Amino acid sequence: MTVLRTVAIIFIFFCSVIAWVILGGTLVHRTDQAKEFSAGAVGELWGTEQYQRAPRFYYKVAREIEVKEDEEGAVEGEGRREVTTKKKVVEETVFVEPAGADIDVGLNLKHRKKGLLWFSTYVADYRATYRVTNDDPQPRRIFIEFSFPATNALYDDFTFVVKNVEVEFPSSAADVIATSVDLAPGETADVVIGYKSPGLDRWVYSFGEGVTRVRDYKLTARTDFDDVDFPEGCVSPTHKEKADDGWLLTWQYKDLVTGYQLGVEMPKKLDPGPIASRMSFFAPVSLLFFFTVLFIISAVKVGSAPPIHPMNYFFLAAAFFAFHLLFAYLADHVGIHLTFLMSGAVSCLLVFIYVTLARGAKYAVAYATFPQLMFLILFSYAFFYPGYTGLIITIGAIVTLAVLMFATARVDWAGKFRTKES
Repeated sequence: MTVLRTVAIIFIFFCSVIAWVILGGTLVHRTDQAKEFSAGAVGELWGTEQYQRAPRFYYKVAREIEVKEDEEGAVEGEGRREVTTKKKVVEETVFVEPAGADIDVGLNLKHRKKGLLWFSTYVADYRATYRVTNDDPQPRRIFIEFSFPATNALYDDFTFVVKNVEVEFPSSAADVIATSVDLAPGETADVVIGYKSPGLDRWVYSFGEGVTRVRDYKLTARTDFDDVDFPEGCVSPTHKEKADDGWLLTWQYKDLVTGYQLGVEMPKKLDPGPIASRMSFFAPVSLLFFFTVLFIISAVKVGSAPPIHPMNYFFLAAAFFAFHLLFAYLADHVGIHLTFLMSGAVSCLLVFIYVTLARGAKYAVAYATFPQLMFLILFSYAFFYPGYTGLIITIGAIVTLAVLMFATARVDWAGKFRTKES
């Protein structure tokens, strides 16, 4: 009878594993679909990641060069090639490094939820002053090209002023605004650019393509959030100061040569979808611990109460599964922590009431509800802390092992199972 009971419990366990695998796979599919659809929808409604590139400054120089050209002819059926040299005027582009830059950007964060996913949206308040100087001994017309950080975006309070003159926005849509200014030798002009624009996930400033040199450069980023991080390929600020509601981040360089970028990564909220799927795939481990405790307690206490029937194991497994099922679909409508609390309360209440009716309240608290809080609630909540999940579960498993070992060290296992077989 003991063997049949054990086989039945193992069968119930593997059926539960299949159910959790199906639920986890469903959640992964829902999350992937939501990510693909919602990311596009949020991008259309709010904007995309913003990569602000530094304006380009340059002037053009006409140079006369010699060009060799081949002329092919024919004399008495034989080929003849003559090389002639001609002079040609070409226009070369000479890029100018700004004499200095003072940039201030305010990043105001607001998380937005779509389905099972949270998105980190923000408004960037960008104000920059660039100083461009004509270091050439000749008067030059300096051309200026400003590129917008994103094509599909909104730009409110847009300002583009060159030498105290507002630059007219082109009538046709363009990703780049170009203008020019005439500068005498040694003359400096201020170029002021500003806008307010919504973005998503990260804001990045690029000095240009490849390795670039910047002089007298300062960028200040003001955040209204505390959890500050920096995107891959970006350097940390040279100065970081705590503000009332966030941070004041400063990048300041006297004469820098770099191929890196500057930027800020927006903090992310916990997404219910990925957490629900990870908890579902891990749930069989929690149930295995729970079943193991019940099986051992049932074997040890066989003299005072009949062994737990496989049908009891079936309903207890269903109560465990109810936690993950309710969490997966309630998270669409309620905050993730409140969802966890409600789902855990429902599952624990089901187990407590069921075991109380079957064995009494004392047995339910000591051998069902308390292990459920450890293996289901604590282990599942560990997934809210990605860096500590494995450690929390490992400590919980070791504590459980220690308790079972010390509690059953003097148990006559041969006698217990022999009693069952008789």
